[in-house]
Amino acid sequence: MSCLSSIRVRAVLVPLLFLVGAGTSAGAGEHARTGKQEPDLADLVTRSTRDLLNPVLDSLKAHSRTDAKLTALLARVQLNTLSAPHPHTGPNAVAEEVKGQPSVVLDLVFLEEITRVSGLAGLGITQTERANEVVRLVMREYESRVAAAAKTRRLPRFGYVLSHLDEQKALRDVATRLTAEVMLSTVAWAVLHEMGHHVLGHLSASPSTLADSRQWEKDADTWAFRRMADLGYHVYYLHWFFMAREALEDVALRHGMIPTEAESSHPSYASRRQLLESLYDVERAAPVRMLAFIGMGWNENGTPQPVEVWLARYPDKDGHIAASIVSGSASSLNVFEWVDGKAHIYGRGAGVATEIVIHDPDKIRSRVSIRYHNLRDDSKQQVEVRWIQTNLAWARYLKIGDLSVHRALDNPLGTVLREALRDAGVDAETSAMVIREFDSFFRTLRMTLIRYAREGEFPQEAGDVLGEFGDRMRKALGPANSEKLGAALLANPTLLLMMETLFKHKP
Repeated sequence: MSCLSSIRVRAVLVPLLFLVGAGTSAGAGEHARTGKQEPDLADLVTRSTRDLLNPVLDSLKAHSRTDAKLTALLARVQLNTLSAPHPHTGPNAVAEEVKGQPSVVLDLVFLEEITRVSGLAGLGITQTERANEVVRLVMREYESRVAAAAKTRRLPRFGYVLSHLDEQKALRDVATRLTAEVMLSTVAWAVLHEMGHHVLGHLSASPSTLADSRQWEKDADTWAFRRMADLGYHVYYLHWFFMAREALEDVALRHGMIPTEAESSHPSYASRRQLLESLYDVERAAPVRMLAFIGMGWNENGTPQPVEVWLARYPDKDGHIAASIVSGSASSLNVFEWVDGKAHIYGRGAGVATEIVIHDPDKIRSRVSIRYHNLRDDSKQQVEVRWIQTNLAWARYLKIGDLSVHRALDNPLGTVLREALRDAGVDAETSAMVIREFDSFFRTLRMTLIRYAREGEFPQEAGDVLGEFGDRMRKALGPANSEKLGAALLANPTLLLMMETLFKHKP
């Protein structure tokens, strides 16, 4: 990272893995092998600014209203992606003043480097035997390339290929998602680090020694780390990026390809990792309202698959959660509740019932117990695993769990009902009464679903609850309003999506 005053780059036509949703390699060679076309450079610049950089700035603006100095700076700052690196510093991010306007610039080569190193970190986070084997293979290949390049004094670019995991699709899918998490958190750090240079006044003078320069960089890091935590970014993923970069730096140092820390204007990645560890317990979750976990599960045929669990961070007054979604087996019905600070997820498919218990949901790597009950032969199995909490600060930009995060913080069906009452033109007094009745109904229905998930008694009881609620609603609304509300509900796109997503299982 640097606060140099300018950037000039040669164009690089390299796709940004995970920014554009690719799931193979980060290198141009992989595209040549697969026959995929390289995206247009101008399009990459536009998308990287829109999808990676602007969200960081937007979230910082939303959380800085009490800091007058920072608010004034944010009103003026420009955030850009450029297409080529500085000829003397290589790929980098910079803070600079352009005609008196504060700017933060990341070049595409630097973003591609983040992507490649994030791939190594994403594999490491899974901490599975196969992933660790791939990491060792990739590091051995890199070591041999660095040793061969030592004579030319040109450090080779690091690369990795996820195709090593082609035979294990579930592990590859999880590693891909975790790589994206590392990349996005690292880009947030990069942007905020350069913002730190502006906030701390580093552009108004120059450090007199290398030690002073390293201290300025550490100060900008400290500012960035604290802002990341404030904004809900998981520094856990950045910590893994630093560890991956540290491993690559160790290889380059052993072969004399980069200067030692004492000879550099920037701290080593080992020092950056240690600074982050001194400020935060990197295993602890960020202060967000929703939790999202990704892990390895099994479908009813015993095939491994990635499973995502989304739930509200805090239970409601009844001790249950207010929103829930599981992405996994399409044939399962899933219900959540909180018990003694643990999150319980009950699932029931055609041939198997499951209970997933997240024991420590405030930790990034949470211990999880999974109990399987095979309904066909009545056999039972229990496994202990660790799931990884994903970065919800980026959820709306990744378009993951949109229904959970943005429509279901209080109650997804309640949101639908309020919208339908408004669209049907029902008066405020009647609407308030309907919502009160619905809240009572929903609590009863939720308990019914939990009993079904545990015990299998669902259809008749749930039908009775729903029928009783319908009778009360028709009486409260009257015939005309009931007809209008029914039409509004049937036209509500959120309800249709929920019916498709949450109620696929037919008991």
